Amino acid sequence: MASSTGKLCGPCEVRYNTTTAVSWCMDCDDGLCSSCLEDHKVNKASKKHQTIPVSQYVEVESVSSLIKQECEEHDQRLTFYCLDHCVTACALCVPEKHKQCSRIKPIEELASNAKTSAELFDVERGIKELDNTVDELKNHSQRNIDTIKYQQKNILREIKSFRKQINEHLDNLESNLLKELEDKSDQNKAEINMFLAKLKEKGEKMKSLGKTIHQLKESLSDVQVFFSNKGFR
Repeated sequence: MASSTGKLCGPCEVRYNTTTAVSWCMDCDDGLCSSCLEDHKVNKASKKHQTIPVSQYVEVESVSSLIKQECEEHDQRLTFYCLDHCVTACALCVPEKHKQCSRIKPIEELASNAKTSAELFDVERGIKELDNTVDELKNHSQRNIDTIKYQQKNILREIKSFRKQINEHLDNLESNLLKELEDKSDQNKAEINMFLAKLKEKGEKMKSLGKTIHQLKESLSDVQVFFSNKGFR
């Protein structure tokens, strides 16, 4: 029965048995149940193979699946590396394609210190530097966002303050204009009222004069009226 990882024991599957894999052989690229794992460890051909818990393999499976350990042409395990051509080779590739090559090495020999090699160290250092660079860029970007937010608040505050100043200035301008208008209106009305008062006074004098003339006409002779008329001019 398959485990939560979904990995089955390869040798058991060949025997048509379905058994949960507890380990994974990185060299064979196959799952092993507890029983087959013990056989694998004592078998002369596989006792030096590297095995890891299947749960650990699942975590690196996406990377491990990209590493080809089988020769695509001969379906044989890649066991040699040609330093002249910088390519891997299986036991059949060597006599077919690398007869003249003088630097054919077993992969196991070249890979014996791969985990502590300078090349892997450089890769790890590069990844660490890249990770640090990404962190710096993230922090820098976040600081930029914080700065933009801070500047935005300040600009909004300045806009509100400037708008308040403008409103106060407009209110004062409106108040001054209204006061000036009221003063001018009061002045104009006062002048008009004064003019009307003078007209009224003149009108009353004209009425009084008209009444006097009427009385003269009624009570005086033509000669007296003649002399009075000359006196009015």
